[in-house]
Amino acid sequence: MQIIDELVLCGRSETVPAETLRREYVALRAQLSLEDAGLVGPARSNGLPTAIRFLGRDLACFHRPSVLSMFREIFLYQHYNLVTPIPSDATIIDAGANIGLFSIYMRLLYPKCDLHLFEADPVTTDALRRNVANYLGTKCTVYAGALGYKDGEVELFEDAGNPNRTENTTLETMTVSGTGPTRPGIVRRVPQRRLSRIIEALPKVDYLKIDIEGSEFAVLMDLLEAGSLRKVANMSFEVHRRAFGSRPDTGSVPYTLATLFGVLEDAGFQSDIFAQAKRPFRAGQVGETFMLRVYR
Repeated sequence: MQIIDELVLCGRSETVPAETLRREYVALRAQLSLEDAGLVGPARSNGLPTAIRFLGRDLACFHRPSVLSMFREIFLYQHYNLVTPIPSDATIIDAGANIGLFSIYMRLLYPKCDLHLFEADPVTTDALRRNVANYLGTKCTVYAGALGYKDGEVELFEDAGNPNRTENTTLETMTVSGTGPTRPGIVRRVPQRRLSRIIEALPKVDYLKIDIEGSEFAVLMDLLEAGSLRKVANMSFEVHRRAFGSRPDTGSVPYTLATLFGVLEDAGFQSDIFAQAKRPFRAGQVGETFMLRVYR
């Protein structure tokens, strides 16, 4: 039933043509079936990316089933579609780019857009650069390293239990114990920069997408204090509940829902909140994250 429902959903998109969505959805499903049957090798988990065919090209990835999940989230369910229109040559920032599916989607919607992609994990950045060369071409810049409230270096905690490297974080508070990765992994030191310094060099930012595993508030405070938030017209980001609490890297300002919405409202944004809900409701099913679309 899920396959039928999602094939129907492909025809309801007001963005990417229905035939493109159906073709890619069926192709991704077919490739995963071949992997399940042992006819193609599984995605490697030793830090080396594999590939899956997508839009007629090889997409570098670390876990093929996760590509289908991201395709659903971005292309089918359109979690990152905007409330207000932006031009085809928009300036778009992808903070937490992973392997680049969001930016590929943006290029389809806004062919002349200027893309700026940020990825903290150096292993993922290598795969991202391959996909940028294969799909995005010109008007696209990749920045290696984390984003935060200060310039410098920071520890990146790798969650070895996440095969697609989407939950690596610079925050110990995002780990289960608060003292190390959720599951045994590698701790790397990576460069950290303030996003405000990049935005200062841009005339405007039409769309800022943030998915950086708990550091979203630190970035938001940097933009606010630097005066860069006034240049941003639209944002979408994941809110991570485990990151709530005192944040030493943002001074005395605590990361709470109240301060988050206060910053956004004071900056002139309106908010659209959405989260996945399981029915019927059961205790313990409250999601760790929810999404915010904010716009002027």
